[in-house]
Amino acid sequence: MELQLSSAQLRRAADLKDRIEALQKQFDGMFGALAVSAPAAAPAAAPVRRRRRRAARRLTAKVLKAKVAKLVKAAKAAKPGGRVGGTKPTQSASPGRKAKKATRRLSTQSTAGAVREVLKSAGKPLEIGAIIQGLEARGRKFAGKTARTNLGIQLYRMAGVEKVGRGVFKFKA
Repeated sequence: MELQLSSAQLRRAADLKDRIEALQKQFDGMFGALAVSAPAAAPAAAPVRRRRRRAARRLTAKVLKAKVAKLVKAAKAAKPGGRVGGTKPTQSASPGRKAKKATRRLSTQSTAGAVREVLKSAGKPLEIGAIIQGLEARGRKFAGKTARTNLGIQLYRMAGVEKVGRGVFKFKA
């Protein structure tokens, strides 16, 4: 970035610099040895990033691979059929499983989606306690003493929810 100044601006800058130097001399004359100018702060040196030797990096990778292999082996032994991730590919889901999945969908819905549903169905602004009651009526469970506080924190950041008053929120269309 190049700075372009006119000759008048340069003259004014030079005059200011001369005035500053004159004032500095006058100040030094008034206070003498008491006026000690502060030393310029040296720029902080960038921290040196130390690299480990190649042998150490290889050893770490080897140890991690061994740990992962051990965990996979233990997981295969614990699962029937020796597969780590779920059912066998040839096994089909029974009708009972499909019905269970359909009932679980409500509880697997995100908290934000469930809150928006409660506020939308209410049609009016609700307090946090009323929102929690609406969520519990829809099958959402809240454990612990801080459910109200935790939900309140989430509500302030939640998309599709607008704060109307202190602890009162409404659905934002």
